[in-house]
Amino acid sequence: MIVQNNSNNLAFKARFLQNIPVLKYNHKTKNYDKVLSSFLELDPKNINDAKALSEVVNYWENDKYACCILNGFEYCTKNLDKCEKYKIFALTSQKNNYDKLISDELLGLVQMNLEDGQTHYLSYLQVNPAYIEQYNIFGNRMYKGVGSGILSALKKIYNSISLKASSSGLDSFYKKNNFDLISKDDKKYLWEK
Repeated sequence: MIVQNNSNNLAFKARFLQNIPVLKYNHKTKNYDKVLSSFLELDPKNINDAKALSEVVNYWENDKYACCILNGFEYCTKNLDKCEKYKIFALTSQKNNYDKLISDELLGLVQMNLEDGQTHYLSYLQVNPAYIEQYNIFGNRMYKGVGSGILSALKKIYNSISLKASSSGLDSFYKKNNFDLISKDDKKYLWEK
């Protein structure tokens, strides 16, 4: 599904930041191959990005965290003076033409906030629900390593990242990605270079 705006403006004006490796299932070999995905920063100054992001949220059937990311993005489009504190990123299998977001190629979304002027807080991280192991009923997922890929990309941008895990089931995921548990009661984690 291609998400486009019918106006003369571009539908999606994301800025390419870096290529990130993920694993993609190869139906012929029945193994996973390393492929490059594109890590993008969305532009809150472009209202069409919010429209495209809204279509993706609908495509993901209104996933809770994707909806929160969309709400943060829409807040930024209405309050541009406060948006320096918020960054929205996407990981996609698209290799070019970022002006036309293909929603079923979107692998994940993440929202980062600047907490106290220096601490970068990961507010929401959402992998496309079709690629989350616990929700996959068809056997082999098409992609693996999407969440870790997003964290890897963020580590190239920020010197430190803090977060609060939404469930204790994510403990091993964050530890595997070199985050240190700094508060067991609050499930708070920190990664530093």
